[in-house]
Amino acid sequence: MRTILAAVDGTDVSNLVVTRAGELARAMGARVRLVTAIPTPSEATPLAGLTAPSVLEAKMAAAHASLVPLLALLPEELRGGVAIDVGPPAEIVCRAARESHAELVVIGAHEHGRVARMLGTTASRVVNEIDRPVLVVRPLPDDARPERRAGLGARLREEHRRLERVFERLLAAFRSEDWSEARQSWTEFEDALRAHMQLEEEHLLPVFRAEQPDEASTLLREHDVLRAELVAFGVRVDLHAFTLPEAEALVARLREHAAHEERMFYPWAETNDGM
Repeated sequence: MRTILAAVDGTDVSNLVVTRAGELARAMGARVRLVTAIPTPSEATPLAGLTAPSVLEAKMAAAHASLVPLLALLPEELRGGVAIDVGPPAEIVCRAARESHAELVVIGAHEHGRVARMLGTTASRVVNEIDRPVLVVRPLPDDARPERRAGLGARLREEHRRLERVFERLLAAFRSEDWSEARQSWTEFEDALRAHMQLEEEHLLPVFRAEQPDEASTLLREHDVLRAELVAFGVRVDLHAFTLPEAEALVARLREHAAHEERMFYPWAETNDGM
């Protein structure tokens, strides 16, 4: 069985890492193995503090507990086990990738200041040191996260108008038969669509689901289908095998999904503005 390694660390970005790894595993016919590290003590911390059996056992138990909700994000058939080890996180991830024969490593990138970026994060160390492909998942930028709900319906409709402009640029690139432009437009298209779905799923759909679970489940299933198509079609764009009719058909499905949201989701959002 093929393996994708998802490196998690207990922060919010870990949910995105596991979700993205699950999407790829479904498309690749693979399973997702989770790996997390218990960092070694800093020089200022006595080494014995971690090596004491009771302390280490407690940390291992906490690490196992942190993986339970992450595993729950994956369907049973996509679960490939977990790995927990003590040591530098980048080293643990690289070793786990080798030992599990992972074809791909998915890891999250956190927001850091300039100094942290210069010194290098766990993700950058893994990218530099590992001997296999790495996908770095980034959280939404702050300016894409809704801080309040006032005017929510209007903001969602404007988001759809922005996506429509991205759709048109994608179609124009395929019509020109310029593969360099098509690849660039596809990247913009994929990033914009994923960010839009992530925004809805993180900030809006959980509340909507509490009130209208069937409708919310329908929208989430549509998101799953769209993500699977992005994975499959992205490979074909790289191979110059994705055609204009296929691009037009994909955009038509996205427009149908947007219309679905406009009918069933956005009226609710406008009714609940200011909640």
